[in-house]
Amino acid sequence: MDVLLALAAFVVVITTIVGIHEYGHYIACRKLGLGVRAFSIGFGPVLWRRTDRHGCEWRISALPLGGYVQPGPGFPEECSATARGVMAAAGPLVNLVFGFLLLWGWLVLVGAPGATTLVSGTVPGMPAEAAGVQTGDRIVSVNGTKVVLIADMAEVLHETHGRAVAVEVQRADGRTDTVTMTPVERDGRWLLGLNGTTQTIQVPPSDAAGYVVSFTWRIATGIGKALLDIATLSPNNDIGGPVRIAAMSGQALADGVSTVFVFIGAMSINLGLFNLVPLPGFDGWHICASVVRGVTGWRPGPEAAKRLALFQAACILTLIVLVLGYDLRHYGVFERLGALIGL
Repeated sequence: MDVLLALAAFVVVITTIVGIHEYGHYIACRKLGLGVRAFSIGFGPVLWRRTDRHGCEWRISALPLGGYVQPGPGFPEECSATARGVMAAAGPLVNLVFGFLLLWGWLVLVGAPGATTLVSGTVPGMPAEAAGVQTGDRIVSVNGTKVVLIADMAEVLHETHGRAVAVEVQRADGRTDTVTMTPVERDGRWLLGLNGTTQTIQVPPSDAAGYVVSFTWRIATGIGKALLDIATLSPNNDIGGPVRIAAMSGQALADGVSTVFVFIGAMSINLGLFNLVPLPGFDGWHICASVVRGVTGWRPGPEAAKRLALFQAACILTLIVLVLGYDLRHYGVFERLGALIGL
């Protein structure tokens, strides 16, 4: 049952963020006067289809791992470089706006549940105690990055690798101080030695916006590091493909419906940012190609276009295989297989 719930949650999450992404492309095509022949959630055999009054066939396909929009006749031959660039950028942009609004609205209207940075105590002999942090204080930011939850602070500390950090502390009496602390490593984690308070807090709108922007930046830097690690086949426990996303979707559902909304918002931002990377076959690639075409006027001929399409498909397939490899490694599949065959 847990597996079925995880799969159901995965389908809901992927369908939502892919649907939002493709709808951005769809709206761009319509506004640019290109028309749309097909809008599909998923790949492979079509399970359901319906044609609207504009001639667009809406589809739900068997493999919910993506989607596509087929522009109307005349694309791309009769389409300007600017129009191609706008259409490519529309999908990621809608993902980013949707994710931002979802997370911002959740922080403002519902609040952030979990271990907040309101200090409930410090660990003797650790940096927080030495810096004079006391029960009732609240950690506002670390190195200029706003933090609401202990998990947010942990992510920032993880990036420091033990370097001293400037910590903004709001005292119980309302005063604000900035103190310098040097994290201490314990079991692979960088810690300051303070305990948070479990509560749900509603975040002021401006603070919520800053928090989501900081969160988006951390996702962007994480994507950059992940791509570098994939290119060099380096270990990275933060890289996850369909298997880990399914597991995380199931965990989010188990934690409550509100957590699912938050996860969808985070995944929408992730999808938007990743698609802006100029990898072959992704929106970032098409945006760059549109810029090159607009500046130089060059466009590939029919044979070159076919070879480029095959190259892009091969790159996407290679990336999928590599990411699945990280999934299997995370769950110890390779180690189990090695044990079975005596390696």
